[in-house]
Amino acid sequence: MFNSAIHDIAIGMVFLYTLISLLCSSIKEWISQYLSMRAKNLEAGLLNLLRSESGNQLVAEIYAHPLISGISDKRTPKEEKPSYITAQYFALALIDVMSGSTGKPPTNNKDLQDALEAGPFAKTDAAKTVMLLLNEAGNDVNKARKNLEDWYDNAMDRVGGWYKRKTQVIIFSIAFVTCTALNVDSIKITQTLWIDIP
Repeated sequence: MFNSAIHDIAIGMVFLYTLISLLCSSIKEWISQYLSMRAKNLEAGLLNLLRSESGNQLVAEIYAHPLISGISDKRTPKEEKPSYITAQYFALALIDVMSGSTGKPPTNNKDLQDALEAGPFAKTDAAKTVMLLLNEAGNDVNKARKNLEDWYDNAMDRVGGWYKRKTQVIIFSIAFVTCTALNVDSIKITQTLWIDIP
């Protein structure tokens, strides 16, 4: 049974399409890196999350914060923005930037709220959301940071969905072009394998 022609053809087809899928995935990954798709997707997600009337200045300052700029790719002539930011780093950078970029954000929730209200982004929509999350935490500054981290994580889940949809379109296009260029015809390949397998 295991030496049957059908079994051998099935193995050959699986092997062939595995190679094609690996080729398409590699091409997609190269395109993604070349176009900095992950970094641009993350930036779009942050711009959507931190909408403000200050002309995206809040997002620009978060990217410039040492916690975030320190994880940027500096190997390229033009410094690449990070393609991933942890929730912890985001929350700390956001709190520091919104409270005046002192490098010493308050350690209790009441002082933190006062600092944000006196900060440069106090009148933005982002500040309203942040204040709501801080108020929900009561006096617990750790819970306040956890609320900010959860808010960021939930937003990044949606951003991940955006990226997945984009890459699905790209990989489908690559697969279509690859299969057309290589003339991958399953029926013809099956017939050829059927004839060639003893």
